[in-house]
Amino acid sequence: MQSVSTVQEHWLRLLRTGLAPREVQCAKVEEGHFVVVLAVEPGAANSSAADYRALESCLGSLDGTRAIYLDGRNAFGLGEHSGLRSWAGDCATEVESGARRALAVVQMETFRERIRDVLAARGWTFAKNGDDLKVRSGRFTELINVSREAVRMVLSRADFAAAARAIGEEMGGRLARDAELFAAFKSRFAGFFPATLDHFYAAYPEESCVAVGWDYWQLAERPAEEAAKVFEEGMKEIELLLQTAREERLTGIPVGACGRRAEGN
Repeated sequence: MQSVSTVQEHWLRLLRTGLAPREVQCAKVEEGHFVVVLAVEPGAANSSAADYRALESCLGSLDGTRAIYLDGRNAFGLGEHSGLRSWAGDCATEVESGARRALAVVQMETFRERIRDVLAARGWTFAKNGDDLKVRSGRFTELINVSREAVRMVLSRADFAAAARAIGEEMGGRLARDAELFAAFKSRFAGFFPATLDHFYAAYPEESCVAVGWDYWQLAERPAEEAAKVFEEGMKEIELLLQTAREERLTGIPVGACGRRAEGN
């Protein structure tokens, strides 16, 4: 996800601003997206309740928002993002020492709506799945972890539009990979009635049996080489299960998923 220069400039301006203990400075990036720097009172322990009160004094109602800290890059397994010092330089010193806290406040429904706009423009269908978004293109389904994407946006110093575009591109790549791998699955298990069922590739030991399913969501966020290895390992397991089912003349093995009939090949 690419940074946006105006967002980074907001951060740097606030990080360079001299603050008295307990003073808060806020900047509005866009509707529903603010960046905040607050000075900690010397000797005071970290307190989310104190941060909440300080944010309310600066921004007003925090209903439906999420606070995301710049130095919390390990949240959601996002340690690959560069640290604060890599782009803020010496401005990161007080944040690293705990003398200041730097965070973004994101209105999650507003962010979610911008993502939905991009998905709709690409012709995909989507629905809420708890706090996440479930995206469908043809027979394939992917899941967007909206909270995780909000963290990525903040750590990347992006805005809603840049984040939504990046998510759309990544979803396109994932859905294309789902289709490509299903073509390989279909060819490999042509004699086992290959089909799709939600986010599973399914194959049937016999046409009337319960399916053996393989969850392709486990490839999300994996690089191409690793994804190919995981896929191949899964296919070998399915081959063994299907062969065992036929040899033992079982009525079906409920592995993975089969609550309803899958889409045909």
